[in-house]
Amino acid sequence: VLLPTPQLAFSNLKQVGASAALEVADIMSAITEYQMGSDRSIRIQRLSARMARMKTLIEKMGGLSDEAWWEGFDLGCLGPHRTSASRLSVSWHRLEKKFRVLEICSMKEEFSALHT
Repeated sequence: VLLPTPQLAFSNLKQVGASAALEVADIMSAITEYQMGSDRSIRIQRLSARMARMKTLIEKMGGLSDEAWWEGFDLGCLGPHRTSASRLSVSWHRLEKKFRVLEICSMKEEFSALHT
């Protein structure tokens, strides 16, 4: 009898979570640096690409946390780990929406005399 058990979902979940955390930190720094500038630059386009990559990682993390249920059935110490990863994915999804708002504001920034 074959059960639908994913291979190594927990270890993949940890790797994707670490990658997503780095992306979140880097994007926040990039937004801040761009807003501290004095003129428009290509940085905002690179920021858009990084935001798309972050969204992919967050969605992947949510899927992996669902798949990880099959590895431990939320028994023992695996349950709280999976639950916290799932909650973290939801929180990062909310944060990603706020980053999108910041991205739109940054794209519309005119860098006029009032900017400084």
